[in-house]
Amino acid sequence: MIKKFSVIFLGFVFFQTHAFATESIANSLGVYPSCDGCHTNANLNSADKGNLKSAAKTAYNKDKRGLSGLKTLLDSTPSVITCIIPQVLINNVCSIVSTINTKPSVNAIAQQWDVQVGETLIIPISVNDAQEDDFQIIASKLTGSSLSDHYVGESGLPSVDFKWTPAAVDVNKIKTITFNAKESNTKQKYVSNKISVKIRVWPEGDRDFASITKLKVTKTVWKDGMLNLVGAITFNKLLTNTERQDFIDKSPYLSLYNLSGVEIYSMPLAVKFNGNWQISAKIPFVPCDITLQFSGQNASRKVIGCGN
Repeated sequence: MIKKFSVIFLGFVFFQTHAFATESIANSLGVYPSCDGCHTNANLNSADKGNLKSAAKTAYNKDKRGLSGLKTLLDSTPSVITCIIPQVLINNVCSIVSTINTKPSVNAIAQQWDVQVGETLIIPISVNDAQEDDFQIIASKLTGSSLSDHYVGESGLPSVDFKWTPAAVDVNKIKTITFNAKESNTKQKYVSNKISVKIRVWPEGDRDFASITKLKVTKTVWKDGMLNLVGAITFNKLLTNTERQDFIDKSPYLSLYNLSGVEIYSMPLAVKFNGNWQISAKIPFVPCDITLQFSGQNASRKVIGCGN
């Protein structure tokens, strides 16, 4: 049972509990909610202030109204902060920590990745979770792919690497992969946002050679010392429009060879955006069988009106 005492003020009698009086004194001294400077076994949650220390009692009796004795005692005694449930002590301050679980979030990454056949692609995936819950990464199924163990990435966040080495059957293909994170140690098992990336698989070697997949020649006529050629190239479907135009702007060379493999002519080829091309070249003599070579692709044709 909590005892009471009375305080007479301006002719009126007020009743206060020991607990309230103790809090009032602690507040006036600027130490509340810490009670350990004056009491032992204090429990703020039950309003039980425990036992008054003898040193505190002596200091209080020196000047009950001014509390100067208690102030001197507390200034020389390290303060221990006691928090009231549900508060917890964080950085020497009583704070309420949220117990609400929130969904994890997969951070944004590049939406397009490039890899050559036989090369290993590594895509780092970082996850942000306010409660720092354990998680697992869920990725689309891709033959030969794997996920690394968790580690702390450069951003300071828990991360996982997606790894994949494409095979020859994957060349010139675009693979679409999705990722999300799922909590593994919570009741809710919340799932994060889903992110999607595209992976372009290129042939091994020079990217310019990989930019086209076929060279076609539809006309080869030699007349009056002029060789007229008409044809088309098939661009690799992996190319963006910008990459296609960049390739065209480079004006790669078209070379002509005889059956013995000897080069008989070479010149920059002006290709239209749709892949069509044509040239007229002054050549004094052209064999009947020629092979054209352009950016790693070959095409052989018989020449109409050839010089044999």
